[in-house]
Amino acid sequence: MTTHAPARLTHAISALAAGEPIILADGHEGHLVFAAASASPALLAFTVRHTCGFLRVAMTPEDCRRLDLPPMHYRGDQAQRVTVDLRGPGTGISGADRARTIAALAAPGSVADDFSRPGHVVPVEAGAGFTGAAVELANRSGHPPAAAYSTLVSAENPPYMARGDELNRFAAEHGLAIVRFEPLGRR
Repeated sequence: MTTHAPARLTHAISALAAGEPIILADGHEGHLVFAAASASPALLAFTVRHTCGFLRVAMTPEDCRRLDLPPMHYRGDQAQRVTVDLRGPGTGISGADRARTIAALAAPGSVADDFSRPGHVVPVEAGAGFTGAAVELANRSGHPPAAAYSTLVSAENPPYMARGDELNRFAAEHGLAIVRFEPLGRR
């Protein structure tokens, strides 16, 4: 996953265990990541405020099959699956609705019929890269192997994604752990 300092990795895993987001930087961009099981309206509001708002949930291939989530699109190390909403009241787009959907995607007891399709949350089958690292971190934190994520937008240059030192400043400002993921092909 990463060759980062063990103390920083331990801090990130502890933060995820406590239901807090972390930053997972993949060399190009930084992603706000949290254990899907910890999804809450407040966490969704924070995520949407500071990211592009395109919420995805990295999941194991087994969980994608268990929930009957067919592929919608392949990109790099990830297979985006058909979008879903948890069945129930609401339109699916509110922070509270998306938090319920994200948490249900992580719940081991969820079944395919719990979700309507299409919806407002994008499940992603995790691969060997960034998405796999996010799932592994969520699992190491004691949560089910599912991680919600969205890409951080630059506050300094809003048309672009946050990168480099801006990620460090954002992490310091919000008290977030940051882990740098180095894909094997880039070392």
